[in-house]
Amino acid sequence: MDDLQWQVANLGGVLPRIVDEVLDGGGLEALVGAAEERGDWFCAEGAVRGLCAAGEFGRAWAVVEPFVGTGWRPAVRVGADVLVRWGRIEQALELSRPAGSGGTEDVAAAARDHAEVLVRAGRADEAVDVLAPHLRDRRVLGALVELTEGQGCDERVLELLAPLAEEFRRSPGRGGGGGPWEVLSGQARVLERSGRADEAIRQFGADVAARRYGPLNNVESYAELLARHGRIEELRSLADTESHAAVPVYVRALEDAGRAGEAEAYLRGLIAAGKPGWCKSMLMELLFRQGRPADGIEAAAGTFDDLYDDNLLMGAEAGGPLMGAEAGGPLMGAEAGGPLMGAEAGGPLTTSWVLSPSWRPRPPASPRRRSAGAR
Repeated sequence: MDDLQWQVANLGGVLPRIVDEVLDGGGLEALVGAAEERGDWFCAEGAVRGLCAAGEFGRAWAVVEPFVGTGWRPAVRVGADVLVRWGRIEQALELSRPAGSGGTEDVAAAARDHAEVLVRAGRADEAVDVLAPHLRDRRVLGALVELTEGQGCDERVLELLAPLAEEFRRSPGRGGGGGPWEVLSGQARVLERSGRADEAIRQFGADVAARRYGPLNNVESYAELLARHGRIEELRSLADTESHAAVPVYVRALEDAGRAGEAEAYLRGLIAAGKPGWCKSMLMELLFRQGRPADGIEAAAGTFDDLYDDNLLMGAEAGGPLMGAEAGGPLMGAEAGGPLMGAEAGGPLTTSWVLSPSWRPRPPASPRRRSAGAR
């Protein structure tokens, strides 16, 4: 298990992006071999994806089963997914079932994974039961909101969220990094999807006005809620007071409504008022999306000599539009996510290279078998 964690933490073995390119290039069997012969976790994940896509669930299980046997949670998660897709629901449930609080297992993460299998098995009420004791863990709180969408249990979810939301409203400063601060946006989302959008907007709006934020603010989530329901004028008011989080949503909402000219004028007004450089970046991106790359470059040209944060050429290297195909920019390998080692670049991306000793991670520890009853 320690070796597998080391591989993930240090990108040991074949890099995930290279695995994706090998899989896309028809190298499935090379990934299977690397997983079986060398215990390469990233190759195993890629092999499982490819085999499942081909409907070869038995082979996919055979690849991942030795990793599952270590009890390592990410491998257990992948193994349960294979079993569910294979139709072996009870075996998937047994495999994903939390071991309990007595060992070293991350109980909240295990509960989340088990709940996901329950939902996929059509047992959403049981999934809620599994998650309910762990809602102070933000991963579980988020899973409750995500997994129950469309499952007909929104009222029960709202009942579970209500006391946490009220607790946070009374003492938002006590939420901290591990507190229930995300419950406000989660509550609004469940209200919205259950047909109570006006209530969600009213309640969430009051939270934002009272600056009940937690370590990350809720303004962006509230802005997106307004945008989904066409509340453009309210969104404009929010953008005027909470610019950094709400302006991007407001600009996109105007653009989606066919009002790109208004979005451009709004951004140019912010720039004229001396707002930060990200306004120029947004204007540049808007103009590119509107098929006006020359205007976009002109809008950002004043930043190109800046050595610091406002230099939009530097931002482009991190994935901005100037580096994209739209501008004919020089997509630069790893920075642009391109095929750095692919055949297009003449790189040695071959079956023999994937299996070569130079990319071998440390061998995995002897597996501690955890039977799921499937072979």
